[in-house]
Amino acid sequence: MNIYDSILSFHGTWRTYQARVLEAIQSYLEDKKIHIVAAPGAGKTTLGIELIRRGGQPCLILSPRIVIRQQWLERIQTAFLKEGLIPEDYLSNNIQNPKLITSITYQTLFCGMTQYKGIEEEEDTQEQEEVDNKEMLKKSREREALFQQWQKAVFLYETMETTEECSMNKEPLKTGSFFFYAMGYLVFLILVEILNIATHVRFNSGNFFNDLFFYLLSCLTGVATLYLGMELMKRRSPLKRLQNLGKAVLHALEQKGEITSACRVEVAEDHGIFYAVSLTGGTAREKHAFADCLEEMLAPVDNQRYLLCGKKGRLCMKEYYCVPTLFSSRKEDAQLFQKAAASQIGAYRLIYTRNAEGRKILLHARAKAFANRNERVLNRKKKVKGALE
Repeated sequence: MNIYDSILSFHGTWRTYQARVLEAIQSYLEDKKIHIVAAPGAGKTTLGIELIRRGGQPCLILSPRIVIRQQWLERIQTAFLKEGLIPEDYLSNNIQNPKLITSITYQTLFCGMTQYKGIEEEEDTQEQEEVDNKEMLKKSREREALFQQWQKAVFLYETMETTEECSMNKEPLKTGSFFFYAMGYLVFLILVEILNIATHVRFNSGNFFNDLFFYLLSCLTGVATLYLGMELMKRRSPLKRLQNLGKAVLHALEQKGEITSACRVEVAEDHGIFYAVSLTGGTAREKHAFADCLEEMLAPVDNQRYLLCGKKGRLCMKEYYCVPTLFSSRKEDAQLFQKAAASQIGAYRLIYTRNAEGRKILLHARAKAFANRNERVLNRKKKVKGALE
């Protein structure tokens, strides 16, 4: 039986990322160690108390400062200790009077171990006590320098950018996107040239004003063609599309409250083959949530609860995007994601795949979605889906 069952119980509701940590806690503790790194205010103390409760053993908490030492005890009293219990019966900040949970500072532990060491050995003489006192005074003066070094290290850590990188073969990243848009631009130029020739034939009467009108019209058409072509390549390029997708995910996460830091989306390319999108300016947790949502959004269609379905155009394929798991548990969250994406990538229909109509669209998306077709080309594997899948 756990000794904390009748003493501690969390009174609140776990945040999404806290719940994910607790769900996978057994795998994290396979080596009987866990290291939690998160931003200030993210709930590390609350997670630590829950781990103490689940551990079911008396616990000693070590803190660098008295303020943090007291924070642990106060958090246990306000968020975990069951009603009617007296905190002093179970909690202590005195190493000489330990309780079920004892919270002390590093300095207290050092002093206690020094005293314990003296008890185990022969009783110190007065001269030895004076030497020990001088040594303790020397160490106490060094403590301030150690504290400053620690503060400097914390400052440097908080200004670091945390990124997650992954690598894969070049084949999945090769694309004909630039070729597709270049061919469209070429067709556009040919049509303009045909119109130009037809206009020249129509007004080729040898009249000076007609010729002048034709040349001015040709110059104006050429400038407009170059401008429109550059805008087309800039707005419809894969890099711009990837940036818009990243902004859509960021906007949705901000509206849901998963991202509260000042973040921005950045994209990069390498020779038109490799494309990357990243989130800068946020915490590690926020970047992890952003990466997960974007990866799920661009994943092949399988059996997702919600899909975003785009209108089929004349020169492009019908697009399907998967609604990330973070937004698919409730219809309101899925609609929030749809509206946030609409401001960046245009209007898409939200498809619920658990009814008859949505099921038909889901099956069509499995066959026709670009991510699925690309996966089949690369892997050359067929997977048979059962009637209930």
